[in-house]
Amino acid sequence: MAKQEKKKRRWIFPLLLLIYAILFLGATKYGLDWFWDYMDAYEKSRPHIALNAYEEKLTAEYVVNASQALINQIDHHVQSEDSCRRVLLEALKDKITCAKKTRESTEDKHIYAVMCGKKAIGTMEMERCGEPVMDFVPWVVTKDSFDLSYLITEPVNVTVPSSFSVYVNGNLLSSNYITEDNIHYEQLEEYYDTYSLPHKVTYQAGPFLGASELKITDADGAEVSMDALQDMSKYISNCTGDEVAALDTIAGGFIRSYVAFTSRTGGDNGKNYRDLTNYMVPNGELSKRMYAALDGLYWISDRGAKLAELTIHHYVSVGQGRYLCDLTYVVDTQNFTGNIQTSSNLKVFFVETEQGLRAESMLSY
Repeated sequence: MAKQEKKKRRWIFPLLLLIYAILFLGATKYGLDWFWDYMDAYEKSRPHIALNAYEEKLTAEYVVNASQALINQIDHHVQSEDSCRRVLLEALKDKITCAKKTRESTEDKHIYAVMCGKKAIGTMEMERCGEPVMDFVPWVVTKDSFDLSYLITEPVNVTVPSSFSVYVNGNLLSSNYITEDNIHYEQLEEYYDTYSLPHKVTYQAGPFLGASELKITDADGAEVSMDALQDMSKYISNCTGDEVAALDTIAGGFIRSYVAFTSRTGGDNGKNYRDLTNYMVPNGELSKRMYAALDGLYWISDRGAKLAELTIHHYVSVGQGRYLCDLTYVVDTQNFTGNIQTSSNLKVFFVETEQGLRAESMLSY
């Protein structure tokens, strides 16, 4: 019996020791938890701790994600969202930091400029707010905003012949991008009320983030430079190659005969008139005008006039087999001082007849 009693007492001390150890560890854990909570509350009450935590997450990706409203302003048909994000990320490759605005800050509110390198890209506000923890009021970032609008570039605004195509960043602009239509060519202004004539249109697309790439092609798909568009009069012609060849033939013959007729070449007015009628609409307006001019030609002497140069500026098909030809011709004549060159400008309408193309009317300018 004594032995058994002794064995039972042998376990009392270790048991008490275990209980003490458990109580000690529990108290220690509680104390450490309280200490770390205390330290955590203290740390959060220090503004530089909140600032450091904010700057750790202040990456280029963070700023771009926060700038979604800016990205949404861009027409993604002409600049994709991925392209916009790449432009923003490229602009934010320098280190992003915060610089305190001392004059604007108070004891309970700090205001910072968000800087990318030396460029201000936004602001951040940090305040002492929230419920006190262990008598410490934490500092919290309450607001940040970014302004990358300085990366926005002006819209593309270009005027081209209506038959041309405009591409921005490789994307074809539809008619929805036309801001002005039916812009007249100055050289054809007096004919728009009467005929259906070529015209110009203005396209506008954008704005963009960063630079944009503009490409213009003509009706045949050939690329046209912006320098070439400085003088668009050369794009007035809307005739096919076969039409141009036929018009070159009739225009050349008409002008040579017209020069001979008005200069009284050879002194035979009747022959010169008959030659000229081969290029005019029979009994038409122009034919009658030339016939009426015969009487005045008898007072002109033959001075050996010759066609020295003929320049065709453009041919324009105005519909119903009618073509407008804008040309300049130079005539060499002789007088007592020697050779004289005279330049004249004409607009001639040629029309399809049973005999082929013929001159219908003519205007000097």
